Amino acid sequence: MNIVKFALGRRLLLANAAFLAVCTVGFSQTTPAASASENAKDAEVLKLNPFIVSAEKQTGYASSRTMAGNRTNKALIDLPTSIGVIGREVINDLAATDVHDILRFGVSGVTQNQKIGDDVNIRGFRTNGSLRNGVPMKSGTHTNTLYDVERAEVIKGPASMVLGGPSTAVGGAVNYIPYKTSAVPTSTVGVTFSDLGYSRVAINNMGPLYKSGDFSSNYRVTLGGLKGGRDKLIEGDEEEKFAGGALSLYYGPNTTVDITAYVFKFDGFIYWNDFLDVSNNGIVNNWTPNVNNLGIARLNSLSTKTASPFRAKDAGFENTNSMTEVNFSTKLSDRSSLRLYAMYTRINDRDQYSRGITMQQNNYMMNRQDIPEHDIYKTWYYQADFINQMEIVGIKLDSMAGADAGINKNFSEYSVNDATNGGPEPLDMRAPDYSKDDAYFAKTMPGRGLPHLSSNSSRSMVVTTYVQENVSLFKDRIILVGGLRWFNPSSNNTNNVTGVKTTGSEKQTQVHKYGVLVKLRPWLSAYYTDAQNMQLGASGRTDKFKANDQLGDPFKDQAGINKEFGLKFDHQLSDKLKIYGAVANFEMSLTNVRTFGDLGNGVEGIIQSAQDSSKGWESDLGISTTLGEGRLDLVATYFDGDSYIAADRRVQAAGFVGRKDSILAKYTFLNKGKLNNAMVGFGYEVSTGKRNGNFYVPGHEIINLFSRYNITTKLSVQLNLNNIGNERIIIAQAASALVQTLDPMRTRLTLTYRF
Repeated sequence: MNIVKFALGRRLLLANAAFLAVCTVGFSQTTPAASASENAKDAEVLKLNPFIVSAEKQTGYASSRTMAGNRTNKALIDLPTSIGVIGREVINDLAATDVHDILRFGVSGVTQNQKIGDDVNIRGFRTNGSLRNGVPMKSGTHTNTLYDVERAEVIKGPASMVLGGPSTAVGGAVNYIPYKTSAVPTSTVGVTFSDLGYSRVAINNMGPLYKSGDFSSNYRVTLGGLKGGRDKLIEGDEEEKFAGGALSLYYGPNTTVDITAYVFKFDGFIYWNDFLDVSNNGIVNNWTPNVNNLGIARLNSLSTKTASPFRAKDAGFENTNSMTEVNFSTKLSDRSSLRLYAMYTRINDRDQYSRGITMQQNNYMMNRQDIPEHDIYKTWYYQADFINQMEIVGIKLDSMAGADAGINKNFSEYSVNDATNGGPEPLDMRAPDYSKDDAYFAKTMPGRGLPHLSSNSSRSMVVTTYVQENVSLFKDRIILVGGLRWFNPSSNNTNNVTGVKTTGSEKQTQVHKYGVLVKLRPWLSAYYTDAQNMQLGASGRTDKFKANDQLGDPFKDQAGINKEFGLKFDHQLSDKLKIYGAVANFEMSLTNVRTFGDLGNGVEGIIQSAQDSSKGWESDLGISTTLGEGRLDLVATYFDGDSYIAADRRVQAAGFVGRKDSILAKYTFLNKGKLNNAMVGFGYEVSTGKRNGNFYVPGHEIINLFSRYNITTKLSVQLNLNNIGNERIIIAQAASALVQTLDPMRTRLTLTYRF
């Protein structure tokens, strides 16, 4: 495509300003009855157990409540922090199967780092991994599945105060919320078809199970599976199997026990299978002058959508992920509530990373690697939260205290074999000949028949305690939030090859979260927040006199810091028009970054510089309006920021995308006979490029189209056309023959039956 232009971004800014102005005028036209209705609804919510959030009955793309702000049920507009919510309607419309499908359009400031894993960049900082119900989860070599996910929440900025545990991501986190059980019998069966023999099925069944007196129980059962071919020989077929469910036990109106579990298996190979044109030595215009080897990442002409560095039988991922969680919550009195939580998860990840690594200077010979790897991750996680709500002389106090404990046991072993140590021979990509690979893979070598070259076992534990106070003044016009969390980490690691054992630091650290929110109107709030990430205990020393003499001071602790202010709005302008969203300005940093710098007399060595930083503006605007004989739902996002690394303030952080805009919109026909509830829509994303290693990955544009038609009141058919530009867009590169691309155009047809 042509060089990305940003007229869309300018229009989004103007639209945000215009709608905020309309809000200010429109408020004076809102009837008292509407405000009273909203207040009555809020009062009803406050009577509920604050640790329980029921599934929202939303129309369109709007979501108004979350537990991600401070583990209790809160309205988004009342939280002095930036949280984006992507509901099930977005997931359904996009026929999404993983987190990257929905984050492309649903929330500002988030971009994709890799295709494998839940690997995203939030405001310029990498977040590798995700959360489920607010608890950190590993995803192995595959993204967490969406079979039983009702919605996803993006918590932006350091979130250690909220999440507890070893939450080291500075940019933020993505939190999956699974379906709740239901007292209303509901069943949904969805089947999706695509090219290359692709098929996917997702079944969700829920309803009441038993009721006697004050006791009742509800259930949910989720089954899913996927099977399909891929374009590249190395990828072969991919296969998924999912089985999960939930059970809710209600002991009267105040006590609930929720049990959730699932098993997810993945077998396939979706990895780094493309390669670059290394004859390109051009320097990017207007790029940082000190990076003198920064070439533009362009796919090699031989890197077609079917070109493959190996065969399917020589590679593969086998991932089994299981999880069980129990959540107990009860109201101790009219003012106080208690929550207890326990979770266990296990991932068995066995991989054969057969891959290209670099291209030779002739631009057609690929050097390759063979990396057998086996990882086992086990996690036990516990939480306890106590909240007491009271009012003194018109001042409302929500006082919280609690503790978390996370225990991780990891086992990892792997081997690296490449052309430099007797690995697979280089491959001529002009006419790939895999005949010699049979002899290579028939050998008994480390990782296949012999012990791996590397084997490690580790155990880490983090125990945290926290206190937090929410103070509401002047009839909730001003909300003050303050909290502290203390971390007590410990760890040990055993090298199973050498027998060497090492022990990690047990130093106690502290983080904070401070915020103030002012309700300018019941539907409009302004906020400021100062949040800090868990400090990371650094090991090792700086170079005091010359490079590598290791006589300097010990490394200082690191901390992620976010200072942010913004506006939030959620307003029903009339019975036909609702607008909602947020505008935020942020400045974030990771302090005391380990890098190389001047030690004096022109000598460079290991130092800790001030910080990696990012700053900028972001905006999310949602509209739901009656238009003609139907309803228009739209979410537009805008992000414009800058970043620099600690080593050189002229260099942007790796993976940082300075500009990204998107629109997700649909039109639903209402009261139109056979077209009733039929829908057409599109998603559009445009972004600038990013720095990856010694290359600049250009920006891109992506357009998705989708439509749905109801054959009967229970049966619907949906068509999704993803990436209609049919461009193989580079997502990331780690080396000249280690590149990931977005799939070219994919067509998906989904049949959904609800009963």
